[in-house]
Amino acid sequence: MREDVPQLGPNEIDKLFQFVKGKYVRYRDVQYEIVDHLATAIEEIQRINPEITFTDALAKVYARFPVTGFAQLVAIKQKQMNRYWTRRIGRWLLQYFRPPQVIVTFGLSGLFYCILHFTGAMGILGMLLFIWLLAVVLRSKSPHDRQFENPERRKYLVIDSFYNTVPMALAQPIGFLWGFVQFVDDIRFEYIPVSDTIIIPLSIFLALYCILTYAANYIFPYWLEEEIEERYGHLEFV
Repeated sequence: MREDVPQLGPNEIDKLFQFVKGKYVRYRDVQYEIVDHLATAIEEIQRINPEITFTDALAKVYARFPVTGFAQLVAIKQKQMNRYWTRRIGRWLLQYFRPPQVIVTFGLSGLFYCILHFTGAMGILGMLLFIWLLAVVLRSKSPHDRQFENPERRKYLVIDSFYNTVPMALAQPIGFLWGFVQFVDDIRFEYIPVSDTIIIPLSIFLALYCILTYAANYIFPYWLEEEIEERYGHLEFV
């Protein structure tokens, strides 16, 4: 920043934080970004017009925002972070279709194929129960979630978006399995052979889902820690 641009003092910065909080911006990392934007804009206005007061300059800057205030900006930030985590998870999963990780996919897929081949449609219920138990066990053993269980830390968008996106990535595929279970329930759980046309893609799906469940508890949380340190280390909330 150039030397001829006036600098806002700590009291004025504190007033900006109070102003932003008063506009219902609950995420603290977003508050920092907005305050930084407001401060820069106010300093520029005061550089051009040294006679203008801090309050009047703030009013002029805030008037540039839509009638909804900061709500639209916060919504955009939320969508951006949700898409960021979703894309990152998707890219990570794609590596399990390439060597050497594809070996893990083939191995688990072969195991599930054998189980479903001999159990038929009824095996889907067993697979659903297995995956549920796997998720419960892995989550109970994970050392990461407890680090961010503090409600104060969930007030940061980078953390909240992570814990909204990852459970959603785990929950949506279960809906597919549950739909199949409902079909099995309609026929009173009688044994029904299932063709390879269904078993093969379903086996791959189950393999990837197990990999995703493990990663959600033991790999993805490291991403969150790295993201916090890289983007928001100066906020000192890690």
